Amino acid sequence: MNIINVNSKDTMPELAVKMCYSRDDFTHIIINRCPVFLVNKKTMDLLAPPYSYQTYDANCISLKTEEVLKRLEICVNENENVENPNYENISKIVNSFWDDVGSCSMQDMKKMPVCGLYINKITTNHLDIIKEDKISEYLGSEAIFLCIARIIEWESKSSFTSMNSEIDISVLISSVWFHEATHAWMKTSKKIYTQHWGYIIEESLANAYCSRVTKYMLKHNVFNIESELFLHTKLDQQPFPYSSWAFWEEDMNGMVQLWRDKDQYRVKLPKRARRIPLHYVRGRNTDSVVDQISDLLDYTDKIKNINNTELMWKLLAIKIVNWCY
Repeated sequence: MNIINVNSKDTMPELAVKMCYSRDDFTHIIINRCPVFLVNKKTMDLLAPPYSYQTYDANCISLKTEEVLKRLEICVNENENVENPNYENISKIVNSFWDDVGSCSMQDMKKMPVCGLYINKITTNHLDIIKEDKISEYLGSEAIFLCIARIIEWESKSSFTSMNSEIDISVLISSVWFHEATHAWMKTSKKIYTQHWGYIIEESLANAYCSRVTKYMLKHNVFNIESELFLHTKLDQQPFPYSSWAFWEEDMNGMVQLWRDKDQYRVKLPKRARRIPLHYVRGRNTDSVVDQISDLLDYTDKIKNINNTELMWKLLAIKIVNWCY
């Protein structure tokens, strides 16, 4: 592990490093492989691309989600041949929704201050921003950037603490580190990540993995139940889509790997990821029509060898939005 302090006044706590090394899975591989650069707030903001602090207007996206679910339900009910759904109409409705969601998006650094950033390849542009010789040898390499000062600020704004600020800060640092390591593992292309449905799936999954790690740490006495509650409170208080991490709470098994493989070959979404009874949890309009369409797509994939993987992911992202709003 390489931790390089570029221009941060704050150092990496030993406890945070211990927490990150407590997990023996893909994040351990990333943490050993990927250098970590500690930077100040100004440098982090210069490095972070605009789409990394994107969130959405709740009322806007909620109304659009209700509308698309109604349109999909009408489309399915109008289809006389259940075993041969109108792919063209379904795709048009789904793609139109994700195009319209752009009008609900906001890029606001105040609402979404960037604490961590994964960069898959350090370029000369990054070197020009940082202006430090100590990272020039990493040109062309992947890297994780952390802003400890901003994480400390994040900890201080909590309405719930574990009564030990030092532990809380280390919990947040390790969670941001795990979050960025999960991005590194999932290797999502910019083309997909910058689309709203890809961004929503990616960020909610990365935060969900942070939650999964806390359960492991709790089980192995790395920290206590108060620390887990503290982290969950912080994750819940983040703007959407980060706050939708709990959507995956019962469906994490294999989903990170499945999303990682999305570009490599044909992928079927597991039924568990489609069968969360979200309408019971939130008490709003059912999104069972999305499950119905997903089952139809799965059926015709098998029978007619039609690849609907991207459409399936887009439908799943609609479920995430519906769950959150």
